[in-house]
Amino acid sequence: LNLQAFWDHQLFTGGISLTCLFVMILVIKPWDFKTIYYKNKTNQSILLLSISAIITFICFIRFEKISVYWLLNVLPGFNSMRSMTRIINIELLFFSIAVAFVFKIIINKFSAPPILVFCIILPLLVADNFVKSDFTYHTSIVKAQDRVDLLINKMANIPKGKIISYEPANLVGDPIEYQIDAMLACQVLDLKCINGYTANSPLEFTPYWNNLNNQSRVSWLTFANYNQDSLYVIH
Repeated sequence: LNLQAFWDHQLFTGGISLTCLFVMILVIKPWDFKTIYYKNKTNQSILLLSISAIITFICFIRFEKISVYWLLNVLPGFNSMRSMTRIINIELLFFSIAVAFVFKIIINKFSAPPILVFCIILPLLVADNFVKSDFTYHTSIVKAQDRVDLLINKMANIPKGKIISYEPANLVGDPIEYQIDAMLACQVLDLKCINGYTANSPLEFTPYWNNLNNQSRVSWLTFANYNQDSLYVIH
């Protein structure tokens, strides 16, 4: 994918947790629903959790262009929730239960002290999820703070409560970074801004979102029926 933060759309929890999930499903055998549900009451909760896990994975797993997610995404309002990036928070519950399930099997089978098994598995989980920072898309917090500090100095004399529009003369890189800079600086100085970072916004805001300039600002504020005479424009 031609995306900077590609992992937001292709998420992987690690080999250990995935293996534990498969082990849990093989042990529980959710496909044998009637036998388990009616004859083995102790496994009913795990059975239902396994079925729930399978359903969520079916809905969100993608093979090239083949995925049930395409159907879910056309539901009204669904695509505004960034569900592809946030569904992992739900699936992590299933993975954690699976790891605990296998953890219990190991303890019972080998009569191993839980603290010993924990001390062995925890480093493995950390190693399994290790990612070298050189291979990730990230922003230096020092550089980000320097940009905000520079902007704070530019706006230091503006009376509190006033509204600003930050439109850098030389916009280099992602416009979103400048939107966030303006929001953070205004928060420090008790100012308001029309700059914004949001998952969903009116279509008319999009030009200003992508191009911080006079034309896009005038277009957006005209649509919003806002008198621009009291607006401070910061370059």
